[in-house]
Amino acid sequence: MNLNASRPQFVSRATIAAVCFLLYLLTGCGGSSSSVPKPPIPPTPPPPCSSCPDAIALENKNPGTKDWGLANPASNHEIEGFAGATSVNRGGQINFFINTSSPSYTIEIFRLGWYGGAGARQMTVATTLSGQAQPPATVSTDTFLLECPWKLSYTLTVPGDSSVSNLWISGVYLARITASDTGKGAYIPFVVRDDSGKAEMILNVAAATYQAYNNWGGKSLYGYNSTGGVRALKVSFDRPYQDLGGAGILMQYEYGAIEFLEKNGYNVTYATDIDLHEGKLQFKNHKAFIVMGHDEYWTRAMRDNVTTARDADVSLAFFTGNTMVWQARLESSTTDSAADRVLVEYRSPSLDPYDVAADPTKWPYVTTEWRDAPINDPEESLLGEMFSNVVTPNVADYVVKDGSSWVFAGTGLTTGSPIPQVVGREIDHSFGVVAIPGLEILASGDIETYDGKPDHADMTIYQAASGAYVFNAGSLMWPWTLDSYAFWGSHADYKSALAQQITANVLQKFGVSPHH
Repeated sequence: MNLNASRPQFVSRATIAAVCFLLYLLTGCGGSSSSVPKPPIPPTPPPPCSSCPDAIALENKNPGTKDWGLANPASNHEIEGFAGATSVNRGGQINFFINTSSPSYTIEIFRLGWYGGAGARQMTVATTLSGQAQPPATVSTDTFLLECPWKLSYTLTVPGDSSVSNLWISGVYLARITASDTGKGAYIPFVVRDDSGKAEMILNVAAATYQAYNNWGGKSLYGYNSTGGVRALKVSFDRPYQDLGGAGILMQYEYGAIEFLEKNGYNVTYATDIDLHEGKLQFKNHKAFIVMGHDEYWTRAMRDNVTTARDADVSLAFFTGNTMVWQARLESSTTDSAADRVLVEYRSPSLDPYDVAADPTKWPYVTTEWRDAPINDPEESLLGEMFSNVVTPNVADYVVKDGSSWVFAGTGLTTGSPIPQVVGREIDHSFGVVAIPGLEILASGDIETYDGKPDHADMTIYQAASGAYVFNAGSLMWPWTLDSYAFWGSHADYKSALAQQITANVLQKFGVSPHH
């Protein structure tokens, strides 16, 4: 069945309820030597430069396509793949590793955006490559780490400014791979960075959390979707994403936010949290750092780099919830020694070799909740609030506590006004365990947890000593309020003009304005 009639649709292999942290829909999404790609599709008109204030607005005037979905999603490893890095700088190269039983397949590259409502732009024409069945994943018996020692299938060179006729700007991209014999298809997501760019804000793509929930091969960091209910202690980026035809949970959260930002022409550049960890983000060139996805797993380097940015007058906005709950570590691949390709999360200090070790210099990097021993550094000190509970499937309203705040300008909201159906999935609130000068609770909403207990969410803001603002929406479903997109109708349309205006007000305060 072709599911591309209007917006691209995605077909799940199974629907599984998470009884721990999150309820996710799961889908099924298996190379050859590199091939010279066919000429890319030229844009019309090309942006004058990648870092111009109106680059995103101009990019979205290019013709989009609705034919970027999966008409026949792979369901039993007929074709699947992963990228050798979560991102690539403009002008650089990124490798793809693809497994398929098909004698040949095609690969096409799409950039996600608004594009008049089409949702994506086709960047290259289909290139045909020879298929190859890749070896099985290696499995660690102690940590259940699954890694795919696959051979290189394809290398993409991303055009930069030197290719004026086909300039690719920063964005979230999908490689769509389609088997020639069965027509089965899958995605490989990646981000194109612009390390020298000076966009007003950075959108952080939460690749680490994608991997935490990814149960390709039967193991994730969660028992609910791991074989035998036994979770892994380490998960690898060297494997496909199981969710959403290989796209991971990108399509559940960030995609709607991407449409909102690009529809309004915000001057945004994109990077992943792995780039944040590795220090690739040049915060001095940007006014704001924003999170609009499920960004639950942070390394100490990620947190330190964002804290340093705040203290250098870079404003932060967390249009989400359940952020930075777990301290994680990144390790090199055991198959090819590539850096930062393994996500480590023991959760219990008693299991983590870093805690058990006699070396106290390792103790600050133990993988457990930031608020717990031996870390004892609640995320509230940076975020203004922190994770409280899972509330799925319940949805609730925020109630405005200070209608005079600039955050609510142009909304018509006053003190006591409801902001309907913006609290859900997973929530944060102010615990007050860290004293933050000037912290204001802008709105609160009472809601029941998934197991029927009372709780509440908060929307907060504070201004750091540097002058930077830190805003926290306190609700994981906030990205759903920014756009009507929902993968295969998995949730109701929660788009909210009020939430959109609040988001725009916060960005405006940060010095980030729409361009048309």
